[in-house]
This record gives sequence, C-alpha cells and structure tokens, in this order.
Amino acid sequence: MGKPFKALLVIPLFLTSVITVTGTPVDEQFSRLTQEQKSILVRAYELGAPYDLGYTLAAIAWQESFVGDRIVPINLQDPSAGLWHKNIYNALAEHPETPQNGLQINMMAQKLINDMEFAASIAISDLEHWKVRRNGRWPDVWASYNAGKYYRSSQGRNYAKAIHQKVTALERILPMLLASKEKDSTLG
Repeated sequence: MGKPFKALLVIPLFLTSVITVTGTPVDEQFSRLTQEQKSILVRAYELGAPYDLGYTLAAIAWQESFVGDRIVPINLQDPSAGLWHKNIYNALAEHPETPQNGLQINMMAQKLINDMEFAASIAISDLEHWKVRRNGRWPDVWASYNAGKYYRSSQGRNYAKAIHQKVTALERILPMLLASKEKDSTLG
C-alpha cells in the first residue's frame, strides 16, 4: 500500500520540474509552432539582438502571445496589446506628445498589434529600463517585465522561470532557424 503512495508523490515533483507555467513542456510547445510563428521568433530575435535582448524578446513573444497565435485585440485587464502584450498606457507614456484620449488609446493598441517593429521598440525600452534597475540580473529583469515592482512575487518568479526555460530552448533552436533563413535568402 505504501509503494503506490510514494509513486504519486514522485510524479508531481517530476512534472513541476519539466512543465512550464503554461502546463506544456517547452520542446513540445516549440514542436507545435507553425513556420510563420518560427519566422516571427527569428524576427523577434533579430530586433532584440542589437540590445543583447534577442533571446529574451523572442522568449517573451512566445510566452505572452504564443508567438502571435494568442494575440487578443486588447487585454482589458491590464490593458495591454500586441505580440509582447505591452501596457497601452505605458506605451503612450513613452510618447508624451500623444494625448491620452480614447481615440489615441485605441490607435496605440492597434499599432502595438499591427506594427511589430514599433511594438518591439516599446518592449525593448521596457526591458532596458528593467535591466538597469535590476543590475542586469536576468531573472529579475524578466520578472519585472511581467510584474513590475512586484518582481519578487510568485507571479513574477513563475514568469521569470518560464522565460528562462524558453530562452534556454531558443539558445539551442534559433541558431538552426537563423542558418536556415540565411541559406534560404542566398538561394532565393
């Protein structure tokens, strides 16, 4: 009777070390990505790379929107929008010349959804801010991206863990995708 009970305790401990916050192992999640989503990961990496944020930007796009598959027009809870689920009011704050009225809020949400380069610039600016504030400690930077000043919360820590898992996977996978893209561009 004692042996099955011990086995039940081991299984949950094993699963928590393998499963991400979304409940699916990272490699399995990656295997479900379409070619278009993989191209978006590559582009996210390219946009972040000049700032030493390539893997992080790609991992956050994967975490926040499943690389574009789960983009909702606007997450009204935050409110946030786009591939990196950037807070609309924070994005507006980076452009103080833009009035914060209903029309501009809607236009900013639309721009975060439709303009990948613009949305990446907002995400990069946010990550650069946290990189300085958290003295370059990546787990704290990632947690802050999601939880802000509450980066030590369980939400922030779980988010950082999920991003770390994705960054680790991307460090293995993206070089092959980048090489494939390079090969395709020289052939075409």
